[in-house]
Amino acid sequence: MDDGSPNNGTAGPRVINQQCQDMPTEIKGVVGVSALGSTAVKSYYSNYGVHVTDIAAPGGDSRVGSDAPSGNGRIYSTVAGGGWGWAQGTSMASPHVAGLVALIRSTHPEYTADQAARAMEEQAIDLSCPQLYDTNGDGTADARCQGGPSGVGFYGAGMIDALAAVTQ
Repeated sequence: MDDGSPNNGTAGPRVINQQCQDMPTEIKGVVGVSALGSTAVKSYYSNYGVHVTDIAAPGGDSRVGSDAPSGNGRIYSTVAGGGWGWAQGTSMASPHVAGLVALIRSTHPEYTADQAARAMEEQAIDLSCPQLYDTNGDGTADARCQGGPSGVGFYGAGMIDALAAVTQ
């Protein structure tokens, strides 16, 4: 049962089974991206679940203190209305991944989109499950981290490593 979705409307209890599609991650050619905070732990707002996340990338996390210039765990990015500012989100992490795919394709122009995604995943930095994934500090696990083979676990294949992916 899921009591917390949809998150774009009024949430209500619903049965989750194999008939529920994970969109857009189940569409061929889509790379599911999760966001990491400054400690390389999945950000509190980010996606998680088996076969939902393919790769993880920096996205900021205001609940995790940081010695970054923002001082609040957010990252410097373009913001709504134009210009730059401190923000967080999978909308910060996804451009890291898109940029890395572009870099891979520039160094390996013969690669197909699938080969570029595979290169990125093969060179990702493996991340272990946190001891307790407690994003709000109340002592209760907010999600269950599942490790495992590439694309299955909490962090997918792991955190992107741009240098390794373009120099392989």
